Amino acid sequence: MSQKPYQSPLPIIAILAILLLLIGGYVGAYLGAGFRVDWKAPSGDIGTIERTYTHRGALIVFAPAAWAETKLRGVQVQAVYVSPKYQQRLQKLRKSSLPHTSPPKQERGSPFSSARLS
Repeated sequence: MSQKPYQSPLPIIAILAILLLLIGGYVGAYLGAGFRVDWKAPSGDIGTIERTYTHRGALIVFAPAAWAETKLRGVQVQAVYVSPKYQQRLQKLRKSSLPHTSPPKQERGSPFSSARLS
């Protein structure tokens, strides 16, 4: 009887690690390269999510990710091309619509005040 030579699992592990890195980079680029715009339904829930990109090629590259996000979230997700100027306007609009808050005022004698202990 001949014995099979022992094969190391390292090539399989290396291939799986490379695939995970590529998939992670793709998902990271999909989520990070675009700008998310939520369109609300009359009920108040999110009706549609648009991910805007400033390159037309991004629509082709990220269409499968938008499809997968649609299936996972149960909400229509669209990858949309916009001009870079329009994308900047969206980002400014998003920043200006965030609530402005100030840090809480410290009370005298508070254990978190900057008074020195003697």
